[in-house]
Amino acid sequence: MKFPVFPVTLLGLSLLAGSLVLTSLSFISESVRAAVSPRSIEVKETNGTVTTQGKPVKVGDRLQASGSLSTNFDASAVLAMEDGIGTVQVSENTNVQVKTLKTSKDGSKQTRLYMDKGQVSAKVRSFTNPNSSFEVETPGGVAGTRGTEFGVTVGSNGKTGLSTIRGKVAFSARGKTVLVEPGYSALIVPGQAPTIPKVTTGDTRLKLQVLSVTGDGQVRVTGTVDPINLVLVNNQIVDTGGEGQLDTVVPIPSNRQLRLVVRNPLGNQQVYELEIPNSAGTSENPVNQ
Repeated sequence: MKFPVFPVTLLGLSLLAGSLVLTSLSFISESVRAAVSPRSIEVKETNGTVTTQGKPVKVGDRLQASGSLSTNFDASAVLAMEDGIGTVQVSENTNVQVKTLKTSKDGSKQTRLYMDKGQVSAKVRSFTNPNSSFEVETPGGVAGTRGTEFGVTVGSNGKTGLSTIRGKVAFSARGKTVLVEPGYSALIVPGQAPTIPKVTTGDTRLKLQVLSVTGDGQVRVTGTVDPINLVLVNNQIVDTGGEGQLDTVVPIPSNRQLRLVVRNPLGNQQVYELEIPNSAGTSENPVNQ
């Protein structure tokens, strides 16, 4: 007697199909999990007082979208993005917020940080996906790149300085964009378009003009710096305007000494220790760092 084999064949095909379906579902499930998994930026290094919403930050902490980080006087931090995208060095007296951490359906990744004051230096690898990007937004404008090394300063009024070391950075404000190439710098004054990029000088000098007691327990300091640089007087960021003109009045410290820091977008700086005279006059003692 001959037995039909057709049912057995059907059973075998059915099991095989079921296996394929299960494998496909498993693959889809993993893809969905990867897509919905939130991105984050890891704190790799800290030095001094570094906080997030008033709470101490420690190495290994992760910042997600809307997370923030602040450094106090003489403090710093290093942030690292996943997949080796790049690192961001955060200097003292700086506020950084993670504004966007997005992964699109095409696998591209968009990262945007917001900085309202201070200085950061970023090293970002070249992206393989044409839709990936890394940006630093400030009150003045946006610096965007797809792989480069650059630095940004933000003054007390939102004035933004940019210097590029490697690659190109698109510097945008008021509907205008300039490309800042390696070895060049540009400036954005809030409400204005970016300046035409100029060769980076790296000049961190302060040309002191006046250091005089005003008679009411305060001292006036005036001078000039490169406009792209950040200036701090006794650990407070002060305005230098679009021309780099320093003119500020501050209380006289008990030790009658002022500490001025001139820091460029790449993080290089010069420190000045100024002794306040008992009467009108000037005095300065620069200390290089």
